[in-house]
Amino acid sequence: IERFNAKDCLPRVYVAVYGHISDWREPLQSSLPPLKESIDIGLLTGDTESAMSAVVYYQGTALASGKPLGELMEEMTLHEKQMLEMNQHFMHIRTQPQRQFALNLLGKSADPIKLVGEAMHEGSWPCLNADARGSATLKAILYFFRMWLEYLFGEYELAAETGAANKDIERTLMGRFVTLSSYVFLYGLTALSLARKQGRLKWEGIIKTTMHKMQKWSKSAPWNCKHRMELLSAEYAYLEGDVAAAMELYERAATLAKKHRFVHDEALA
Repeated sequence: IERFNAKDCLPRVYVAVYGHISDWREPLQSSLPPLKESIDIGLLTGDTESAMSAVVYYQGTALASGKPLGELMEEMTLHEKQMLEMNQHFMHIRTQPQRQFALNLLGKSADPIKLVGEAMHEGSWPCLNADARGSATLKAILYFFRMWLEYLFGEYELAAETGAANKDIERTLMGRFVTLSSYVFLYGLTALSLARKQGRLKWEGIIKTTMHKMQKWSKSAPWNCKHRMELLSAEYAYLEGDVAAAMELYERAATLAKKHRFVHDEALA
């Protein structure tokens, strides 16, 4: 880009690299500055579509990397205004679950597990119309954020139902690491929680599949996934009745999450 003075191409290139490729190896937090630069340069050069596409990836990565919600919410509010002013309606729709998810965690919703409030109402969202543009992608995004809330607020049966309904997320979201790895992590934690309540038989397959994937990613992207593998392993050890091993693994998960600045995962551990 610098060699050919092609700065106008930067937003599209950075969205591809830092939205789909870098996170499979590099720390999630390292993608935030270039994605933010993509937004700024896209707006400066008039490439509003690429700029607003970068917003989608920036906000999703920020949520997954533990960025403080108050600060992020201010950015989301600005981005929403820009999208509406520039008639980027599809990108605006795509970011609605991100904003409502953040609002729910900030206590600004009547029901913390429903994506209903200031940013959106999931019951009337476009993805429920099979003919709507990008309906499969929108549904995968909606289900992902709903499952995240359901797990966080202890509604494990609902989280399992939502996770099962979103089983094609890897194909639907083109292997977007931030979302896919978080989905696998949360689905695994959900299955482990339910296995303690209902017995292992029904959940063993999901537990093994999610832990196998996270183990693989903890080697290729240790900054992003090692602490999550430790937490899944802690839950599995507890399920097995090995309390001493579980305690050690919980501590390791919390320590790693703190070191790698994933404050939300540190809180879970």
